[in-house]
Amino acid sequence: MERYRGYVYMLGIVLAALLCACSSASSGSSDLSGSTVLSSKTTEYRYSDGATGTVNRIVFEDDRQWEYLVRTSSDTASVVIYSGVYAVSGNTITFTVTSAENIPRFTATKDGDTISAGTPLQPGDYVKL
Repeated sequence: MERYRGYVYMLGIVLAALLCACSSASSGSSDLSGSTVLSSKTTEYRYSDGATGTVNRIVFEDDRQWEYLVRTSSDTASVVIYSGVYAVSGNTITFTVTSAENIPRFTATKDGDTISAGTPLQPGDYVKL
């Protein structure tokens, strides 16, 4: 019986450690990469129109900022078209636009590593890089 008491004690310690780790991991908000907002990550999703050579990018920052950039085949650099803040709830991303007056807010759907976007962004599936 003494031998089993040691195992039960160790099992209790392991379970307590796991519970603490799970509760602290779930206490922060998450960005689109799944890491906490306090991390220093940038997550980028890209959609390319192979026919025209246009590349559309959605870049998410860890401080809830986002930018929508476009580069055509004749551009030397990407141009920021829209920017603002975003929020994630389940699979829905709500974009708030601060760079354009006529487009205050719109949504997109996230499924795994793909964001399905529509107007005002170039409609298509943006894939995580």
